[in-house]
Amino acid sequence: MKKNFVVQITRIVAMFMIIICHLVQEFENQYIQMTSQFFNVGVFIFIFISGYLYGAKKIESPKKWLIDRFFKIMIPVYIFMIFIFELEIFRGHNFQIKSVFIYLFDLQFIFGGVLGAQHLWFLTVIMLCYMLTPILYRNKEKLLKNHKIILFIIAVLAVGLSYVQQDVGRTFMYIWLYVSAYMYRNHKTDKQKSKVVLVLSIVGLFIIRIVTRAFLDGTILYNTIVVCFTQILLSYNIYWFLNEMFRNVKVENNILINHLDTISYYVYITHIMFMTGPVRTMGLTKNMFVNSVVSIGLAWVTGILLDRISRGVMRKVK
Repeated sequence: MKKNFVVQITRIVAMFMIIICHLVQEFENQYIQMTSQFFNVGVFIFIFISGYLYGAKKIESPKKWLIDRFFKIMIPVYIFMIFIFELEIFRGHNFQIKSVFIYLFDLQFIFGGVLGAQHLWFLTVIMLCYMLTPILYRNKEKLLKNHKIILFIIAVLAVGLSYVQQDVGRTFMYIWLYVSAYMYRNHKTDKQKSKVVLVLSIVGLFIIRIVTRAFLDGTILYNTIVVCFTQILLSYNIYWFLNEMFRNVKVENNILINHLDTISYYVYITHIMFMTGPVRTMGLTKNMFVNSVVSIGLAWVTGILLDRISRGVMRKVK
């Protein structure tokens, strides 16, 4: 299947943004740390890409499709968690058997994760979005006809539920992004967008975050509603900007792009254990540049290793 070069670039950008988000939090300078609130948009970009890509997929067997999606995202997690749990036991930490079941059934967003794998909450959310996809596919025509009303209802639910339980509200906002990207794929046109306007939009959204944080930080209005909706808009604008930058680029089988695109998910899984996890290398020396290079390099190497092991296990499973 021919790969979408713009989507590949967007996925790679999202991967690096997530890594940088965790990286800058290790610096002592508070202004450098604050940039993490922009870079964590990488998670939202991943959700956008998933909705965008599956908006064009046919689902002949919902059961088979969901099983395939589950094993595709969870087999690498199972392999990674075996290592993390063994490391916990080896280091004499208080290992809890319930953690095994939490990750086995992809429930870490609900019940919390363990050190080195706390960032995998995202997989609970994306699997929930995948479970909705066959429903979206089966009712695609009705949804597209009433997409504005549907998205408005989800947005209202997200805002309202944020004041009841913030994690529930965030979940509905992630769903809003996924569903909107799914519908966008079926509604989108090739109409060009101004690069200048897109850059100004990205900068403007970042400024909105800084200003609202100064006055509303710590409130539900900022922490959940403003943060999530500005990140959603940022993910769209970043995709549109990259689309305008690379839409006319003719690339056939670019080795570097294909490689980074292929390992992006696996590097996402492994990188945090070198940033803040049980094999932390960010405190390896007093030089943050050296620590950063070593940590990213190890994430890249272990990502490649996890990719290859996962492919071997997947072949056995199939």
